[in-house]
Amino acid sequence: MPPRRPKRMKMSASKDSEQPVEPGQTPTPRSSEEAHGSEDDSPPGSTTDTLAVPTHASIPPVVPSVHSMIENHKVWLVGSSILKHAQLEAFLRPGGLHLNLARVNISLWWQGYSGLKLCQTERKLRTLAMVGPSPKAILIHCGGNDLGHISIRKLRLVTNKLFKFLRTSFPHSKVIWSCILPRMKWRYSDNSLAMETQRKRLNYCASSLALRYGGAVIRYPDIKLDPVFFCDDGVHLSKFANSIFLNTIQGGLETLLTKGQVCYPA
Repeated sequence: MPPRRPKRMKMSASKDSEQPVEPGQTPTPRSSEEAHGSEDDSPPGSTTDTLAVPTHASIPPVVPSVHSMIENHKVWLVGSSILKHAQLEAFLRPGGLHLNLARVNISLWWQGYSGLKLCQTERKLRTLAMVGPSPKAILIHCGGNDLGHISIRKLRLVTNKLFKFLRTSFPHSKVIWSCILPRMKWRYSDNSLAMETQRKRLNYCASSLALRYGGAVIRYPDIKLDPVFFCDDGVHLSKFANSIFLNTIQGGLETLLTKGQVCYPA
């Protein structure tokens, strides 16, 4: 019978675990760590590297900036040519169109229209509402062009309707009534005394409505019935009076929107 061949030693199925064994030497088993390779043997950036996953507690909270913490107060100034002329004067002032109120995060949007009447203001506001979001406050300076043309009784009804519209259409906007200024001449009447009485009555009505609906009032006690405060037409303000008008609006908006007062000057 032919001699039997010696049985071969069984090798590991994995080629990575095969090691040459010297004759008469007992093979040394590799540890699991050696078999799979240590972390030091892995090249940098390989997928075998262990990545530290940041936890929610290890992420620092985001600190908001000062500008994001302060709410932006957008104010619409809607009214007659008194506002239109004041806007031109404001453009030439050091504080610019925003009357230096940007320092307290208040920005102004001037909407002055020549000959605008109180009964036309609601329609104008509907148009402005389609332009952008509701403002923080709406200043209304209108009514002087209505006096003498419409009875004071009807003007009260128009004013009441306007404030109800503002309350429903701009529920989050503070309505500020800017009092009608005196005039040397009125378009529809030569009786200056009677027109002055009607002006005060309409201002009283509108001011009461503004306060009732959570709004505010700006008055102009420093602009008096004197030629020095008016242009030659007796209606529009002189350069001197425009400065007073703008200063009062500037101080009034800052006081009413940042200090919580409802009348300016107090």
